Amino acid sequence: MNKKLCEVFLILGFISFTSLACCGGSMGGGGAHNMMMVGNSYWKESVTTTPFRHTGKVRTYYIAADEVIHDYAPLGFNGITGKPFTPDEADTTVRSENRIGSQYIKCLYREYTSSSFKTLLKREPKEQYLGILGPVIRGEVGDTIKIVYKNNCKFPNNIHTSGVFDDNNNHAVQTGETSTYVWEVAERCGPGLMDGSSIHWKYLSNVNPSSDFYAGLVGNIVITKRGWGRKDGFPRDIDQEVFFMFSVALENNSPYYDDNIAKFIPPTVNVTALKSNGGFTFSNSKDAINGFLYGNGPKAVMKKGERVRWHVMSVGGARDLHTPIWHGNTLTIDGLRMGVGSILPGETFIGDMVPDDVGTWLYHCHVGEHLDGGMVTTYEVVDNNKKDYY
Repeated sequence: MNKKLCEVFLILGFISFTSLACCGGSMGGGGAHNMMMVGNSYWKESVTTTPFRHTGKVRTYYIAADEVIHDYAPLGFNGITGKPFTPDEADTTVRSENRIGSQYIKCLYREYTSSSFKTLLKREPKEQYLGILGPVIRGEVGDTIKIVYKNNCKFPNNIHTSGVFDDNNNHAVQTGETSTYVWEVAERCGPGLMDGSSIHWKYLSNVNPSSDFYAGLVGNIVITKRGWGRKDGFPRDIDQEVFFMFSVALENNSPYYDDNIAKFIPPTVNVTALKSNGGFTFSNSKDAINGFLYGNGPKAVMKKGERVRWHVMSVGGARDLHTPIWHGNTLTIDGLRMGVGSILPGETFIGDMVPDDVGTWLYHCHVGEHLDGGMVTTYEVVDNNKKDYY
């Protein structure tokens, strides 16, 4: 395409696959060649994948669904402003006679050291920002992922993903029971031609998908391209990964709704009248990032000049249309330089960043009502020669 005409296309916003390809642009590693493929070559090279070829590596995880009390605002004040919560902010964060506050009983995926489920695998300081998210499950194309799972929560649930090639073992695991999942990481589970060295899936419970999620059951899966994983499955061409979930947590839809009222609301309160109160209903809606409000969660820390891969997801309902924005640094999403992304409920995306601006920066949803509701946190970039920065 003529260069001047190409510029006109880009200025007017006609950024189609064809115009980008003709301008010599690309979206991701595949570039213009892959975007222009049609017919048999397109289906053969871009869509069709080879049958599962096992590498001999089996990665085993011991994961339980545990009942815990989670605090959406453990600092007890606005972590962004450093000031006490305003009356509007206190509506979702401070306990009172007719407000549950910031603490809720939840059911979370947690990792253990063995199938005895006696010793919890504690998260390192650098992982504390993950909040309610379950352990990161990793695999490289050709691996087998084995999950030994125990349900310690009061309701039936399981672990399900649409990403890896599972064994269709999606039955409900009853309270106190254990089940084993075996997932083959076939080529179709890993990066495509226009992806980087790894891609991102999520795992949840699909027994009662909505209420199970609002109980807290959600986690991340990272699948690395064949031959590109380190011993632990971490992609060898990046230095750090961070994971964030933007979600409006509807605690009214959790199976622990009545339990939370019984535990945190005084017994003298008329529960029937309380449940019918619109203000109370709204107070149980939390505009959270990884289960934290108003900068109350630990921050992710990264080094200047290192290769950082951001894994972002949204889960929830109609309100979960989010626009994550990074202050201080930019990143590439689908090969395009960006400072803000967009994501629909159920979606995931990856952004790659080489931070070059040292400091503590805001990271939040740019939807006004979500930002006002507390969907904001921070991340920190430190000098690359700094040691023990956690």
